[in-house]
Amino acid sequence: MFALLSFAGISLIRRNRRRTILTILAVACATLVFCSVIVLPYVTERITALADSSPRLVVMNKSAMRYGLPESYSQKIETMPDVLAVNRMTWFAGVYDDPKHQFPSVAIDADTLAEMWPENGFTAESLAALKDHRNGAVVGDATMHRFGWKVG
Repeated sequence: MFALLSFAGISLIRRNRRRTILTILAVACATLVFCSVIVLPYVTERITALADSSPRLVVMNKSAMRYGLPESYSQKIETMPDVLAVNRMTWFAGVYDDPKHQFPSVAIDADTLAEMWPENGFTAESLAALKDHRNGAVVGDATMHRFGWKVG
């Protein structure tokens, strides 16, 4: 009897292939959506835990991000209690060999880079190299790959 049911099931599957494929896709999509919804609380909790581990306060010019704050402001902020590090940043549009090759760039103080972004895992050697070469840059993997750059 079991063999008879399995042959009957196979004949039903083969009878209308479009319906079978759409049914499989519907079940797969429902499973994917269900798994995504189940994982959301864990992901949001993980993001907030990482954000809480390194609290930062961003202060910027009210006109635009590209306009920096005066030097006196950073000195005032450094003297405030519970401030561990201050890093001044200035945004500018970086252009590699052609105006079509633009990428967002930020000029920063290399002295407090490790204190401001400990989650990036900068090695002591890379920080020392950045401090020694003031015309150096910290670049993401995607930008390095896009332009074919190498370390050094």
